[in-house]
Amino acid sequence: MDMKPPLASCRLTPLQAQATLQASQLLLAQSPSATNLASLSGVLTTDSRLVRPGDLFLAYRGVHADGHEHVAMAVRLGAQLIICEDPKSIPPDANVPWLMVGDARAAWAYLAAAAFGNPQQKLRLFGITGTNGKTSTVWMLGELLRAAGYGCLTLGTLGAFFGSEEWPLRHTTPDPDVLFAHLARAVALGVPFAAMEVSSHALCQSKVAPLTFEGTAFTSFSRDHLDFHQDLDAYWLAKLSLFTRPHEANARHVIAASLPRPIPATGISGEILTYREHQDIAAIPGELQIKIQAMDATGTTLTLVLGSQQVTGKVPYFASHALQNFAAAYLLAAKAHGQWLPSTAWSTLRPVPGRLEQVHKPGGPMVVVDFAHTPDALEKTLEVLRPLCKGRLVVVFGCGGDRDRGKRPLMGALAERRADQVIVTSDNPRSEDPQSIIDEVCSDCLKPERIIKIQDRDLAIKTAILSAGPADLVLIAGKGHETVQIFADRTLPFDDRLVAKHYLKLTQ
Repeated sequence: MDMKPPLASCRLTPLQAQATLQASQLLLAQSPSATNLASLSGVLTTDSRLVRPGDLFLAYRGVHADGHEHVAMAVRLGAQLIICEDPKSIPPDANVPWLMVGDARAAWAYLAAAAFGNPQQKLRLFGITGTNGKTSTVWMLGELLRAAGYGCLTLGTLGAFFGSEEWPLRHTTPDPDVLFAHLARAVALGVPFAAMEVSSHALCQSKVAPLTFEGTAFTSFSRDHLDFHQDLDAYWLAKLSLFTRPHEANARHVIAASLPRPIPATGISGEILTYREHQDIAAIPGELQIKIQAMDATGTTLTLVLGSQQVTGKVPYFASHALQNFAAAYLLAAKAHGQWLPSTAWSTLRPVPGRLEQVHKPGGPMVVVDFAHTPDALEKTLEVLRPLCKGRLVVVFGCGGDRDRGKRPLMGALAERRADQVIVTSDNPRSEDPQSIIDEVCSDCLKPERIIKIQDRDLAIKTAILSAGPADLVLIAGKGHETVQIFADRTLPFDDRLVAKHYLKLTQ
């Protein structure tokens, strides 16, 4: 990745912070000294270790740590203002003004927005949520708008993209300081649109609190992130909150008809459209149907039909769920454009990195790298690949450490059912023991003795590819576009696509 100029720091004055929190109705109380705040700007930070004299420190209660426990350090390092939910965390002898807020995470978002000049007010915003499909839909929306001649910032799992610039992101939905820095840079470059993944974590953590969206999409819902959410009900409500929050007037909400739970008929302002693959049923008002004309490993010719409107063309996607993501992206792109876009430019659309991405070698086995890391995604991907496989279907995958453990045996059991050969390996073990994760994945398999367990992911991919014949298909699942592997004590460069290319060169 080319070096890019550093993103601007999140700077504002204590007076700006006070005014912003008052305007957003988050300010509950303030210290007596806050009536005479300084007008010198400082960096707003949530990491006490990064505080420099004159900075503003915001303390919030995180998943693994509470920033209030580090207020004393921020004071010692010279913070000129403390923003927190509990002023009792401030040392009693500290002569530092403070602002008390009811929701420190929401305060962070509003303050970051203000620090960057509220760039969200100068962009047309589109937000996509869903257990699976967020990344693909955001990418496809950006591609459709690019093909139509528009600039579009995209933010999500793949990183931040606008124009020729590409930036890595640590989170699916960036933290507010990073999010609003990117939005501000897009505004400075004259980019009119921004499309972003909105995760359930981000919604619970108020990262997008200041944003109003012109269009949203809900791509899918299945088990995931139960290490963070209490249960599936809480997870569903978190996703649903993207649609029940305030939006732009005449916003368009695009909902997958395959969602397992109904969307409430009230509480969502704007237009609601659904989409599904064509079925032999009468057309449903407000529902787009996807009619597949032809499909192979190079792409799909399809027709999209909504009432009296329809368009036909070929896209470089060949999975049913990918085509549904494309339909969602198309409906949002049509909203942005003001009318349906012609299909003449579909041939220029780029495949989604790490999503059913093929690694080629003439005469070698077909190798596909995909991000599928949930039971639902893995099952759908294997279903899609089965008709394209003339020999054995081999799958290499693992499960991430420090994440929902309940999905591990589910993924092992379905891989055993759907594939001819299963190789279970490490994903990103993080702080967990890699072998213990592998054993949990295999715990519900009916014939675990037939499962190959190889902890070393490089060796697992090598074993799968070098033992595959020309008619076989090897799926390497779980990491997709990722370029590192995360262990407890180190993070190593690792790209499934590059590893696969290396071992394909060794095949006969």
